[in-house]
Amino acid sequence: MGKINSICFLIITISIIACKTETESKKAKQQRQSETINKVDQQINKITSDTTVDLRDRVFEFASTTYLDGCTFEFGCDCCLGEFLFKSDYTFYYVDHCEGDITVTRGIYQLKNNFIYLNSDSIRVEELYNWDYENDTTAIEYILNDSIITPYKMQFAINKCESKIKLVDIEDPTTVALNSGKNLDSILTALKKKGIIKRFTK
Repeated sequence: MGKINSICFLIITISIIACKTETESKKAKQQRQSETINKVDQQINKITSDTTVDLRDRVFEFASTTYLDGCTFEFGCDCCLGEFLFKSDYTFYYVDHCEGDITVTRGIYQLKNNFIYLNSDSIRVEELYNWDYENDTTAIEYILNDSIITPYKMQFAINKCESKIKLVDIEDPTTVALNSGKNLDSILTALKKKGIIKRFTK
């Protein structure tokens, strides 16, 4: 009888130890999963925060992926480059280059999560090269025109491309923008000297 009691006691003890070990194992596994999820969330938040902050006061070159070589544009044409100028007050200018001419529009932008939303106003300013200047250097070299346009909207997903920020057009993913090393203030100063900026503030 004593032998049977000893065996029963041993079985109960083993069962208790096994249950306790299984419970502790489940808790440890849940804790590891929770730590992994927290690390992923922190990384996502860091990426979102970094890309959001980095957009302001920057110049982005905008073109077709046809001219994209890795994470750098290689332009081989006269009318394929545009530039987004993102100011810290959440206004932007879009400058489109074509040979000696430039076209400029302006608007506001909004950053939300990993997306940037652009809404233009209804003014377009063009600086057109005066071809008469080729034969008559007393003529005006450039002519400024402004016109009313239908406001446009654009939405970009914010991604990384090596060390650069890459904006991918949601409606047309074959057009992208990459941040460049160009100086925003220098470009805006040049546009002011040309009399283009004041055309938007009439």
